[in-house]
Amino acid sequence: MLGTDAGVGGQVRWRVESAEITDTHEYPSNT
Repeated sequence: MLGTDAGVGGQVRWRVESAEITDTHEYPSNT
């Protein structure tokens, strides 16, 4: 996982990108 230093914002952005690449159904509701 990259962008850990970015903080929550970075993680959320990475998650969104990953979700789009894979599947949105795996997107966690942990905001």
